[in-house]
Formats: sequence, structure tokens, C-alpha cells
Amino acid sequence: MAHFGSVQRSQDILACGLCEIETKIKVKCMNCDLYMCQKCTDKIHAKFKNADLHDIVDLKDIHSRIDETDANSEFKPVKCKDHRKQLCCMYCLTCELLVCPMCITKTHQLHLMEDIQTICQKKVEEMKILQYQAKSKIEKLIENLNLMGEIEKAKSYEIEQNILREEKQAREVHSKCLRLLKEHKDKTERQSELMSSKEFEILEDKKDIKTVIQEVENKYESRNTEEFLEAIRNMHSKLESIKTTSSKSFDMKILHYVPNYQIQTKSKSIEMEIHFETKAKYELNMLDVLKINSITSDKDGNIWITDGVRKIQQLQVKEGVNVIKELTTGPGFTEIRCWNKGILFTSDDYSKIIHLASDDKLKVFKNLSPSLPFALSVSDNDIIVGMNCVSVKDKTDIPVIIRLEFNGKIIQIYKNHGRQLLTRDVVRCCTTTNDGAICYIDSINTKGYLGDVVFISQDAIIQWKYSGNSIINSNKHPFTPIEVVTTGSNNFIVSDENQHALHFLTTKGGLLTILDLTMIGVGDPGVMTIDDNGTLWISSEELNKTILSPVKFFGF
Repeated sequence: MAHFGSVQRSQDILACGLCEIETKIKVKCMNCDLYMCQKCTDKIHAKFKNADLHDIVDLKDIHSRIDETDANSEFKPVKCKDHRKQLCCMYCLTCELLVCPMCITKTHQLHLMEDIQTICQKKVEEMKILQYQAKSKIEKLIENLNLMGEIEKAKSYEIEQNILREEKQAREVHSKCLRLLKEHKDKTERQSELMSSKEFEILEDKKDIKTVIQEVENKYESRNTEEFLEAIRNMHSKLESIKTTSSKSFDMKILHYVPNYQIQTKSKSIEMEIHFETKAKYELNMLDVLKINSITSDKDGNIWITDGVRKIQQLQVKEGVNVIKELTTGPGFTEIRCWNKGILFTSDDYSKIIHLASDDKLKVFKNLSPSLPFALSVSDNDIIVGMNCVSVKDKTDIPVIIRLEFNGKIIQIYKNHGRQLLTRDVVRCCTTTNDGAICYIDSINTKGYLGDVVFISQDAIIQWKYSGNSIINSNKHPFTPIEVVTTGSNNFIVSDENQHALHFLTTKGGLLTILDLTMIGVGDPGVMTIDDNGTLWISSEELNKTILSPVKFFGF
């Protein structure tokens, strides 16, 4: 603020503060608070008492000198509110109050004290930090708004292009229909002319036959044998002539229309209202949870988590977090999913899927050796298992996804033909849609988690791949998908850890939007789950703390 005020004052000065005539200001006396021309500085100000001790500053250096003076200047003394004749001499850290000697004697003797100028200087530094944080936050909000604006602009352009494309197709179809209609009318007219011509020929033949028949009847009545036989021969010749002519010249054409065009008459542009709200943030370090490696929810609304090492916890999350059950038995866990009043889990150490029953007994649910199961998805119809193939050198034609019945029987094996289904190391997580199609993350197995979101049909045909969006993802800021979940309306939410963002995709592979989670107070997102009430639970790491955040959402 001092800098701003200095600029304002320098702009308001019209003349020297001593002669009030000269406008070419050269210096300022900091002690006299006067702007002066060079002549008055040398001739008049030099005669002031102790002028040689005054601080004369060149005008070009005035801003830096004022900033320096402000930084080193002491704060003004304050009268004590309780003892009006006393000046405050200290700051009580315990009570956060300015106090005088009498205050200290009567009330604050044993309290922590700080020199007033010292505490003020600390508050100045705190103010600078808060100013920087406020500026950074505003810049971040503006950046986020610009990001959302870019996304919406790109989506708007895409919608506009789709509408124009359909409009063009509609014009082409309309033009085609008009041409077909004209061709049809031309063919109908030619067919009518042909029919008229054939009718005329038939009528002429009818007239000729009538003449021949009359001639035969006349010859018959005359009983002239020679003429009668000649008339009969002429009649045969005429009939043969009609038969031959008709078989060569009559070519009947039947018109038939085969439709081969479709117009999306129900296409429309809609405005979607998407709402997100973080309901709470729970710090889990107090539960000795350093990282959430996998998360799921049960029918009772409880949350299950694993740290990926040797611990599984069942949590009841209401106003706070309570541990209902904690299990430390078994190997390290990579994925957990609720099923049949218990937990299914996979492990880096096993080629088996293990069932942890409600009585805490472990049982092998399915041995998939030599494959190493990694990701799990449990739907109302089946169980999807994604494989960890990092140790396999040739990943061609190996099983990467297996579909199981609830009795463990294999329904379908998805093999990596041509290395199309899995181009990296591991199926990091997977989920399904209502029709049984599978969406999963094709990821590397090392820190960094580079990957693609892949969507395949039940018969293993790749429908699309999503590798992030160029607006926020690049080589410098890569797409790092950790989890993909299916919403109630059959869309997908993908957590992008490095960009602290969520990507929202349709089953057609279209991008609905991207949400910067810092806008709703959530840090770098990790694994996620959606419970039976439709709440999205997001795990994140913030300032070396493990956080679990329930988020309510609607609109997609």
C-alpha cells in the first residue's frame, strides 16, 4: 500500500514544495516530507537546521526507500484499555492481548509474553504469507474457471459440429429424396407411355384379327374351298405374327423402393446440471492408516478399506469414523470387494481369489494359477477379475480379464490377442455397465500410474480408449487414472491423481466434463467407491495425511 500511495502522491505534485514554481522535481526530503527542485535543495533547504543530517532521496529511488522505511518503521504506541494512563508494553501470547505493566502485574504474570514490535513484525510476515496465499488462491480459482470454460467451449464446439454434420446429412438426404422422387416420376411416366403403346398395338392387332375372322367367315359361307383354305392360312399367319410381336416387344417393369437412409430425428442439444458437494473430510492417520490401497462398501453402509500391506478395516462413518472390525491376518492385499456378507480380495502373493467370510475365516474362492488376479468388480450378475501381467514377458494371447459366476465357474476368458486389450502391465481396476460391458484401466505397475481407460463389449471388442484430455493432460502433466467407477445412470467417473481431477465419461467414450477437486476441497484423488445410497467416497492424500471424503453428486 505504501508503494501505491507514493505513486499517487508523486502524480499529484505540480511544483516544488519550497518555491512553488519549479515543476522539475528532483529529490524528496524524507524528514521534511517535501518534494524539491534542485535549486531550492541547494539554496534554501541547505540553510535548514541540521539540514546536513536530513535524508535526501533522489526521486527515482523514492519507491524503494518508502518500502524500506515502511518495513523498518515501528508501530505506534497503544493506550491500555483497562488502565488509560498506561501505555501497552507487551503482547500476551496466552490471551492474545496488548497489556501494560499493571496488566502484567495483576493478571498476566505467568503468561507467555512477546515484545509488541516483535509480534507486529511477525504479524507483518504472516500478513505477507496470507496475501500470497490469497493471491495464489484467486489465481487458482481463475485458472480453474478458465479450465472449465475451455472444456465447455470445446464441448460446445463439438456439439455445434455434430449438429452441423447432421444438418448437412439431412440436406444430403433431402436432396437424395428429391432426386429419387424425380427418378420415380420419370420411371412412372415412361412405364405409362410403354403401357399406352402396348395398348395401341394390341388394339391394332385386335382390329386385324377381327378383319381376318370376318374374311374366314365370308369364305366359309361362300363354300369356296380354295378361298376358304387360303383365308384359314392367313388367319394362322396373323395369329403367329401377334404372338411373336408381343413376346419381343412387351417388357413389363415393376417399380420397387428400397429405403437406405436414416436421419436421427430425435437428436437434440441438452443442458446438464451437475452438482457436487463434499459432505465431510475424515483424517484416517489416527487409525494408523498411512494409505488407502483399495476401498469398497457393504449393504449396511459401512466402508471397508485396506492399506495394501496386511490390514483390512471395516469402518462406520457417521459424525466420525469408528473401526468396527480390523483384520491383520493374511498376505498383502491389492483389491477388496464386498460379496456374500464377506470380502473377496486379491494379493500380490497369491494366484488365488480369497473369500473372507463374515466369521473371519479365509477360504479359497477361485484358483486362477498361473494368472495373478489383481482387480475385482462384483455386480449383481457376475464377478470380473483383472490380471497383473507385469512378470509376463510376452503378453500376447494371455488372459487379462476373466468373468466368473458366483460359484467360481469361469464364464468367459478375455485373451490379449495382438496385445490390444492390455498394452501395459496390469488391469488396475475394473467396473461393469448394466448390459455387462467392461470398463477398466490399462496401467503400468510402477509409481506414476500412467494408463488408459478402456471400454470393451461382452465379446471383447474394444469400443473406445480414453487417454486423458489435452486441455489438462500432456507429457508434462500425464493422465494418471487410479480408479474408474460406474454411476447409477451408467456413466463413468475416473480419478486422475496427478492432476487432482475427476474425468466424467459416457459409455460412448464422450467426455462430459472434468472437475478439479481442489474446487470442492479435495486433494489428489486415489481409489474410490460408490455406496448403495449413491455417495461417492474418495480417498486422497493431503499434507501427508490420509483423507476419506464422502461426496454427494447428481446430474449424470
